[in-house]
Amino acid sequence: MINELEQLLQAPTASFQIRENQLNFMLANLSNPDSHLRDDLIYTLFARAMAEDAFTPNQIKKIVQYFFTEQPLFSKITSPASDAIFERSFAALLGELLLTKDKSNHILTEQQRNTLFSWSITYLKTENDYRGYVKGKGWAHSLAHGSDFLGSSLAHPLFKSSNIASTAEIWSIIPTILTKITQPLVDDEPERIAHAFYLGVKNHVIATTDLKNKIAYLDHQMWQNNPLAEPVDFYRLSIWQQLLRNWYFFFDDELKLQQFLQNKINNYFNKMGYETNN
Repeated sequence: MINELEQLLQAPTASFQIRENQLNFMLANLSNPDSHLRDDLIYTLFARAMAEDAFTPNQIKKIVQYFFTEQPLFSKITSPASDAIFERSFAALLGELLLTKDKSNHILTEQQRNTLFSWSITYLKTENDYRGYVKGKGWAHSLAHGSDFLGSSLAHPLFKSSNIASTAEIWSIIPTILTKITQPLVDDEPERIAHAFYLGVKNHVIATTDLKNKIAYLDHQMWQNNPLAEPVDFYRLSIWQQLLRNWYFFFDDELKLQQFLQNKINNYFNKMGYETNN
């Protein structure tokens, strides 16, 4: 089957079609610890087939049914770290693909769509395994993949009208993640988290005023309630600063917001003893 999938990946668009036994294998091995099979083949084929409309309507229904029946997004999520992280993390990527496809094709029912919206928030608040690259098994990357899933929700044109979550609920994701941090994030996770919230602002799910208010509040919390006595305190502050810097560059068309962010960033540098022009 692996040889079949490798050949399928090279097929031209005109002949690119996934057979039922291939789809069954892909779903059964979505979390396979073999990174080549899981990441390079199965996820890549899911992404390509979604983008090229290569799945039949019945195949789409099977994928959606698998997502809701098996609930791989929450597989062993409260248990100690294990290979189940690959099932959850790659389910998050599959959720992102489903919502992205639904933006143009409405492949989901309203209930299914709203459930995915809700799960994209719940997953990031519940996940505890923040490993990035796992030696010998490839990318776990739960925060990055979960943020992509969240971003697909916040960018969906029907998210706001779904009333599935308040701005406060969405913003609670970041402090929840920060309180769980025990090691630095070194695999671009803050960029992916920041981008999800950027998409929420651009889709008018999060108002710019709310963005500034929440940043001001969290920035105050990071300084007032962070004793900076242990390495983990610095890890959390560093991640927060990475979020601010990413937002600064993402919002390059909003000068007032950029200035607000720059002031917060410069405040960090000044408090840490760096010389700046401001």
